[in-house]
Amino acid sequence: MAKIAVLDPRQWVSLYADYLYSYAVARLDDEEQARDLVQETFLAALERTEQFRGIVPSGPG
Repeated sequence: MAKIAVLDPRQWVSLYADYLYSYAVARLDDEEQARDLVQETFLAALERTEQFRGIVPSGPG
């Protein structure tokens, strides 16, 4: 498992919003619902930053 060096919520939107939105639109086929889902995702993550341990599973191999 890899440790994330810095957890900076101020960068989340610029780093992940486009990817998350594209993924949500592709899955939901509804742009408005995708926007709402991405917004709720960021809010939920922000509310739980203190519980995040900074450990994410590494990829295969």
